[in-house]
Amino acid sequence: MLAMTDSQATKFWWVVNNGEWSLQLRPITDPSDSPEEVNTSKTNTMDGLNVRQRARARSGQ
Repeated sequence: MLAMTDSQATKFWWVVNNGEWSLQLRPITDPSDSPEEVNTSKTNTMDGLNVRQRARARSGQ
């Protein structure tokens, strides 16, 4: 059984249906959680990238 927030479930569904993916399990003891947000293919792609990595992704290089 996987436990995740609604926001995480939305991202998970998108990745499963739109690309290659891997699964990383989180600890159940003292896990951190994120606030609610709107996710799109762009936000999922850019999530976790720094400014330089985002610029590189946008330029296609």
